Amino acid sequence: DYCNDLKISDNNTEFLLNFNEFIDRKTPNNPS
Repeated sequence: DYCNDLKISDNNTEFLLNFNEFIDRKTPNNPS
């Protein structure tokens, strides 16, 4: 399982960007 997680981290940046966008839509006011 750990090896699988490591493979996912190749896409980590893209994932974080998508996740950030998702959070921005979910939260009306952003602390940053």
